[in-house]
Amino acid sequence: MSLLDELDESMETVGEIANHLEAQMGRYERGSPPLFTWLSNRLERPEELAKASRDTPQSPLICAWIMQPGFTASSMGNL
Repeated sequence: MSLLDELDESMETVGEIANHLEAQMGRYERGSPPLFTWLSNRLERPEELAKASRDTPQSPLICAWIMQPGFTASSMGNL
């Protein structure tokens, strides 16, 4: 697998995780790019990304993301 293919696969997985978090909490008031960037920075290694993808329904990422600046009770949606 080429480096570009690995990057594409990683970004697709990050997108899936971001979509799941948004489905759980509602849309972030600053939009999706900050969530996508935050996940990409937090899940740098392939094994971290794979674990987060498997564990997303009970993910500790939800709690960590809620603690981010700009996250308000009104942006929590369905949580």
